[in-house]
Amino acid sequence: MRPDEFRHALSLFPAPLHAHALPLDRCAFHAACPPCQRIGDVVTLALAACCICT
Repeated sequence: MRPDEFRHALSLFPAPLHAHALPLDRCAFHAACPPCQRIGDVVTLALAACCICT
C-alpha cells in the first residue's frame, strides 16, 4: 500500500478512529525497524480490508 492509499483508507474511518490510527503511518512505512514493519503490515492489512468492505 502506497502512502497516498494509506491516507485515503484512513479517511474512510470515523473521526475518532481516524485520530487514533493516523500516528500509525510512521510505522507503516518505516522498513528499517522490524517491530515497526510488523505493525505496519497489520495496519496496512486492516486498512486494505476496510477499503474492500466499503
